[in-house]
Formats: sequence, C-alpha cells, structure tokens
Amino acid sequence: MPEVSIVIPFRDRVDWAVEAVESVLCQTFRDFEIILVDDGSLENHEPRFRSLDERIVYVRQENRGPAAARNHGITLARGRFIAFLDADDLFVRNKLAIQIQLMRERPSVALSHTSYWRMNADGSSIDVVPSGDFSGCVYPKILTGCPVATPSVMVRREVFDAVRFDETLRVAEDTVLWIQIARSTDFLGIPLPLTLVRMHGRNAAYDGDAQVTGLKSIIDLGVKTDQSLGYFSKRRVLSGLYFELSQVCRDQNRRALRHKYLLMSFFTYPVIGRGAWSVKRMIHRSTAYYDLSERHRMEGRTGLFYKYLVLSAVSWPLNPRPYVHMAVLSIPPRARRRIKILLGLSPKE
Repeated sequence: MPEVSIVIPFRDRVDWAVEAVESVLCQTFRDFEIILVDDGSLENHEPRFRSLDERIVYVRQENRGPAAARNHGITLARGRFIAFLDADDLFVRNKLAIQIQLMRERPSVALSHTSYWRMNADGSSIDVVPSGDFSGCVYPKILTGCPVATPSVMVRREVFDAVRFDETLRVAEDTVLWIQIARSTDFLGIPLPLTLVRMHGRNAAYDGDAQVTGLKSIIDLGVKTDQSLGYFSKRRVLSGLYFELSQVCRDQNRRALRHKYLLMSFFTYPVIGRGAWSVKRMIHRSTAYYDLSERHRMEGRTGLFYKYLVLSAVSWPLNPRPYVHMAVLSIPPRARRRIKILLGLSPKE
C-alpha cells in the first residue's frame, strides 16, 4: 500500500498533463501512486500514460467536472495521505518528502498546504504567493479569503469518509471543501513554495463570471448553512463577501450589479464593514459632483454643468437630486415657466 496517492484530473491538454505526471515521478519521496482521472477527453490517452510508470492508475469517465473527477480519484486512492495536482501545475522535487514528514510529526493535523510559485503558460516564473503563512485555526477567517491552492494540498485519507468535493459545483468546489474541513481541524501551512501553479486564460482568477459564481457558492454553501457562526459574525462575513462581489462586478464594468452588492454589503452589516465605508464614499462623491454641477450652472458653463450632473447620478444612483434636476430639464422651457408662475417662483408675465 503506498504512503500517498496523488489525484490528477485532466481533460485533453495532454502535454501539460504529462509534465504534471513527470513532476511527481521526479519526487525524492518514492512511495506513491498516481491516479489520473480522464474527465471526458476526446481521445483515450491511457497507452501514453501507462508507458511512463507502473505506479500510474488511469481511469476514464464522462465529463462531469473537476469535483467529480477528484472524488473518483479519492475513491480509488489507497494511500494514507491524498495529495492533489491539477494537470496544468507542477510539484517541486522535494514537495512530497517535506509535506509528509511534517504531517507525520503532527498527527492531529488533517490538512496541510504550501506556499507556491505562480508561473506563465510557458513555465517561466512570475512570483511566490506566501499562502503557507495561512496556518493554525483558520476558521472563520477562511470564509472571507482562502489563499489555499489545491495543488499544494495534502489530506489524511480518513477525512474523506465524512466530506467530499461538491459535484454540483464547477467553480470554488475546492474552497467550499477546505471551509468544511477547517470547521473541525487546524491547517498546517508550510511557508515553502513547493508547488508551481500555471496562470493562463482558463484560470478562474482571469474569469469574472467564474469569480462571481465562486463567491456565490461560498456564500450559499460555506456561510449561510453554517449553524456554528453567531448572528453578528455571520452578517459581518456575508457583508465582506458581498463587498468582494461588488469589487468583481466593478472590474467587469457591471455597474448595476456592483451597486446591488454594495447595498447588500451595507445593509447586511452597516456598522463598520467595508460595504458601509464604500457606500458612504460613493454618497460623498455623488454630492460633491452635484455641488460642482450647480456651481457650473450658476456660472453659465453648460457643458461642465451636464457633465457633473451625470457623474453625480452615476456615482450613486440613489441620490435623487441629479435625477430631479434632469427631470426638470426635460420639461420644455415654456411649460417650465408656467410651473414657476404657479409655484410663485417667478412673476406673472
């Protein structure tokens, strides 16, 4: 029976998958098995992988997503420890040796993870992400920010008797699982960059829609279902996540959704949360723009007047003053004069 099983799901992109497998075969720690789960590739790549090493277990399944592929690998795993590696990422040569030694020395720790290198699609290094500093009792801190990279994770086999990856999710299924594990055990963070994570167009970090979907999954499955969090703690966490959603929507230039999530952040926890500060800042900016528009109106600068009136309306859509002013401006001049006469704001002609 091997000491550790490495589960590698993949779908096509075989050249990268071969690199990932070879990074495991080059490990200084040798007592392992590799479980390759082909998640619906167009061709059968079993002969190519079988020829690399006899410790490779190759299985195929219909395309059901990374969560189902990893769960399939977990079911087949025979090792005391289970590590994960995505097909586009790599292990540093001594990754397994260091991680297994540290987990043996700390039998109470169920999950460990490491810092990691970010690299370009061509394999050139970008920088080190010091995620290994995220250690100890990480719950509920993990709810508002999980720096754990799945290819850096190693978990004791028995943990998966109680929890697995949620197969209904295609995004953030790993983060949701780490949150569930963090509720009952400490994390062991290893501040050494022992994994290389490839950054390319398919990464969720570059996909705004995937980020929105992932944050919603964390809210629904990681926070709202948690009965251990107190009322105010839960609302503070939700407020922070809604704020993160607003920031993602801002980066995508989705103004309406940005304001929606900002308001949700503010009203969920209006005391001192980031959403509250952001809303106050937007109200202040809208008011300042409106005051500028009035100054330019009085000075007869029509172009600047309209510019700052529109900026006031856009900065905070709930500010009624610019909209009232725009409504008044849309009334024909003749009708406007009659209204002023009726209201006693202008002398009769």
